[in-house]
Amino acid sequence: MNSNASRKVARAAASGRSSKVRKQIPIGYYSSIGAIVLVGVSVIGYSRYEKTQPTAAKSVLPTIGTKWKVAFGLDLCGVYEPNLPASSPSTAGGLYSSGTGLINVAPVSAAATGSNANLANFLKGESSIKITSTSVTLPGKGAVNLKTACGGKGATVAYDVWPSLLVTTPTIYHSASLVKFQNDELVSVAILAKGQASAKPPSEVALVSSTASTTKGTQSSKSSSTSATTSASGSSVPG
Repeated sequence: MNSNASRKVARAAASGRSSKVRKQIPIGYYSSIGAIVLVGVSVIGYSRYEKTQPTAAKSVLPTIGTKWKVAFGLDLCGVYEPNLPASSPSTAGGLYSSGTGLINVAPVSAAATGSNANLANFLKGESSIKITSTSVTLPGKGAVNLKTACGGKGATVAYDVWPSLLVTTPTIYHSASLVKFQNDELVSVAILAKGQASAKPPSEVALVSSTASTTKGTQSSKSSSTSATTSASGSSVPG
């Protein structure tokens, strides 16, 4: 075969290879595009599901059925007032006075659940207490002028909170709505002259007693349950 013929054969072979390359389908490219589309559709579908099927909100304690105790007191110029009289369990949706210096936090409606279980809502249910920016009315007393209270020194109102019986220094709030009730805490409405500090309310004793009684009852229940289980496991069935 002469050189011209060889060159023609080579050109024909090269032309055939180019034609085959052009006819080949770029599988990898189209696979990538398909994967991207699938991911996009999945994300859009999930987002739509999240919008149409929102997750249920978690309940915030206290809920209806919760039974908490909070020690409470009214500190007027360093002297605590007598305990509030007992009020109805339905007062303020279940925020009511026990008559022993304790606030019962036992919601019977949504008005006393979650963040609604606060000092402001409790005080609203106690008609004998009225607190304004200029005066304070307490049970058995007329309106006390804050400018002339505490021996003429004047007084301000704050809300002192001890989160537990073990805490010795209170957290001070200046709005009753910010005092969210927690179990076994102590709360004082502190009507004090500048520089005065509020001590824990005397109802701390009642709270200690209530806590001890609850703990003893729980332990007794557990002990009875354990004894019953032991007795049952130790008994034999006659053959």
